[in-house]
Amino acid sequence: MKTIFFLNLMGLLSFVNCHNKTVNTNMNKDNKVVVKLKIKHSNEKIMAVLRVENTGPINVYIDKLLIGYDAGPLSADVFVVESKGKEVDYNGLMVKRGKPDKDDFILLTTNKSIESSIDLTDNYAFVKNMVYTIRYQAIHQSPEDDSVLNELVSNTEEIKY
Repeated sequence: MKTIFFLNLMGLLSFVNCHNKTVNTNMNKDNKVVVKLKIKHSNEKIMAVLRVENTGPINVYIDKLLIGYDAGPLSADVFVVESKGKEVDYNGLMVKRGKPDKDDFILLTTNKSIESSIDLTDNYAFVKNMVYTIRYQAIHQSPEDDSVLNELVSNTEEIKY
């Protein structure tokens, strides 16, 4: 008896994004996308401000859901949050969705950038009076070609909450 395994690319990407943040995949190396993270925090809120800039010669699709575009709630574990060398638990939404279409993406043309703000406060198990390091890391695909993958990784910020 033959067993055929069908692996949905979006399911794989969701698994990779949420469960293994050090995966070495065959990424599109031609794209030059710079992700700058700035953390703004007070006693009550921890906000991540992402600036995504396309500095390369090729237009790049950015998944709106994975960067918190349109000020929606965070719905995937796309930040690496650590304290005392251990990863902090993600408590936010985990949205299982079908294959995204073009409306789910932003086409980031050469030398253009976008910015979004994401409230991390209730999405990660933050404890007061702790020091945290935070960085953004997610794999974005193209709605035009499932084989085009772009891993976006930001700088790391350190905060005391």
